[in-house]
Amino acid sequence: MQRFWIKVAWLAIMLNGSVALAAGSENDNPLDGQPAVRHKLLLRDMRFEIGPSFNFTLNRAFRHAFLIGLKAEFHINDYFSVGTDIGFGINFDTGLTGEMEKGGVPPQYPTGQCNNSTNNQCNQLTDFKGYRDRFADIFLLGDVRGTFTPMQGKLAIFSKAFLLYDFYVFAGFGFGMTKNNTNEPSIDAANEGFRPGFAWGAGMHMFVNNWISIGLEVRNVMFNDNETGGDTTRGLTDKEQQAGEILWDGDDQSFNSHFTVGFNFTFYLPTTVEM
Repeated sequence: MQRFWIKVAWLAIMLNGSVALAAGSENDNPLDGQPAVRHKLLLRDMRFEIGPSFNFTLNRAFRHAFLIGLKAEFHINDYFSVGTDIGFGINFDTGLTGEMEKGGVPPQYPTGQCNNSTNNQCNQLTDFKGYRDRFADIFLLGDVRGTFTPMQGKLAIFSKAFLLYDFYVFAGFGFGMTKNNTNEPSIDAANEGFRPGFAWGAGMHMFVNNWISIGLEVRNVMFNDNETGGDTTRGLTDKEQQAGEILWDGDDQSFNSHFTVGFNFTFYLPTTVEM
């Protein structure tokens, strides 16, 4: 009889445990419907961002440009913004141009191709200075962009200091203004003037506090250009065939990428931030 009551007791305990488990499984998870991040700082929502920017060209063959300018954006919400980044260029020779200067003018044209030319274009190749004066400098480089910020987070340094950051991508209208050091209208047509195009890139912000950030950015501004100011059609266009000689003009341009890398210091207004 005693063994019977022991079995009954064990059965009751087991049934009670099963009922408790079933009841627990029916209860809602306390985290269901809760936000993924509590007390999230809306660092961009309805704020204006403005500050100096500094960029350096990466893929210019003959004349690099250090760009000093301004970045300004209005953040419609925490994810989307519209703005611009425009810089004025300080230009200087690349290492390749320095090596070319040591070696003299490169043999660009077949023997006799410039003989009996009636213009000054071929005559400018008689010394390296005349050759280098045709190279295009970037006087102005910029974009008008739409930006999407899909990611943000917090970085801990030894669990003592915390740094907020975000990553963004952008695309939009790009433009450049180039100039050379010649007075030859035909060369000016090849590589001097305002050049509209397309721009895209990516970057990140690291927030010093809730209203100051340091940004890193890589950008590609694409537009028609002729960096050397030289002939690229090799006398094959209809205009050159009719003239019977090489011509420097707008036909010698091509659609090129102008990559830059740089950083910026920006301030967010208003300085207060919402959660």
